[in-house]
Amino acid sequence: MAFINEKITAADREWFNSFQLKDPFTRKSLESRSWTIDRERDAFLVGLGGQGDYESDVPMYYALVWKGNVIGMDTYSTGTGNVSSGIEMFWKITKIEAPGSLLQGSQTINWFD
Repeated sequence: MAFINEKITAADREWFNSFQLKDPFTRKSLESRSWTIDRERDAFLVGLGGQGDYESDVPMYYALVWKGNVIGMDTYSTGTGNVSSGIEMFWKITKIEAPGSLLQGSQTINWFD
């Protein structure tokens, strides 16, 4: 399976809310309507807020939730091209915060299979 963009259903809302994700600016509970999810790998990615373009001082904040662990990322992006012919995106990840429990063990996941 692969990551797919989808709306968060009512059936998934309680599970999503259980991670207590917060808007990084207001510290209020995140009320996202959509996510990028890979159900087979028990992972989803959701934007928390921010700007994140290369010229900005403020990153775009993301949470990657994998097997119940919340991994925070600060990112910047830019792209070339246009909507009709396609846009090639470039990402710079400047910070990753993950629970120490993810460092234990030697399991490696290839997200691109």
